Amino acid sequence: MKTTAFNTFQKFFDTKGLTSTSANYIANIAKELVKTSTPNMTFVDVYISDWKNQDHEHKIKSGISEKDFELLDEIYEQNAKLHALIAWLREAIKAKENMLNVIEKTNIEEWAEENGIDMMNFTLPKWDKDYDYNKSYTENDYINEHLSIKEVNEYLYLNAICSVLGKTIHPGGEYSQAKDEISNKIDESYVQDYNSEVIVYKYKSSIPVEKINSKFFELQAKERDYQKRLNKIKFEIENGVQAENEKRKTEYLKWKEEVKKVEAEQAAVIAGINSQFWKWKNDKLAEIRSMKIVIPNDLEDIYQLVNNYGK
Repeated sequence: MKTTAFNTFQKFFDTKGLTSTSANYIANIAKELVKTSTPNMTFVDVYISDWKNQDHEHKIKSGISEKDFELLDEIYEQNAKLHALIAWLREAIKAKENMLNVIEKTNIEEWAEENGIDMMNFTLPKWDKDYDYNKSYTENDYINEHLSIKEVNEYLYLNAICSVLGKTIHPGGEYSQAKDEISNKIDESYVQDYNSEVIVYKYKSSIPVEKINSKFFELQAKERDYQKRLNKIKFEIENGVQAENEKRKTEYLKWKEEVKKVEAEQAAVIAGINSQFWKWKNDKLAEIRSMKIVIPNDLEDIYQLVNNYGK
């Protein structure tokens, strides 16, 4: 949009003058005057007569008259002024239409740019964390960020030893089943008959039962001790993970509120700018529509002639 170019059209308009409708009417009248005022430009008179009585001729077509011939300069001058008036009025009407068209097609971005209004002078708060809120902070994240190499090795070892001991001493575990088996079968025997030969089977413990039970309780105690140490580290990790996720959530919600606030401010400013734009557009269209087409001093006489002819 280049409304500054309207300055070139100002010569056509003022507060007093003709509306576009009146100007178009005057132009049409002037066009008709050009047609009617232009003489029949021929110097030939045409006569007819009876061949038996050629002394009695009858004129059927006349060339230009002496009166019109003497007025040719004046007629041509008047026609030139009529054409000049028509051209002036047509250009003025076209200028007005162009101005209205420019305003109609002007959008708010073009208007803002031309008037030095920055519609995008807003910076939303940046979420400049190196993590994604939607991706939860995990145990592995905490371990990698907060535990030393020694602590990581201890954590992995305790996990492993607790798993190994748990699998063997818990009910159904390898050591637990073996202990229960010898407890149920110790000093037990049975007889098997093979082809008239009687075989006696006896169960005896390869390790004294006291030692088996003692080792079981010893392994239980170790497993409890290791599990206690492991639980302490796990508790630290779980608390750290929970605290970090809560912190992320708090920061994210705070950021969202900041964004919401800035967006609301931006919406309010844009609404104000939008209101200014439409007021400007409507006022400008009304101003242009009210502009009157002036008649230059040099064309005032010919305008009065046409105007009086049209009444």
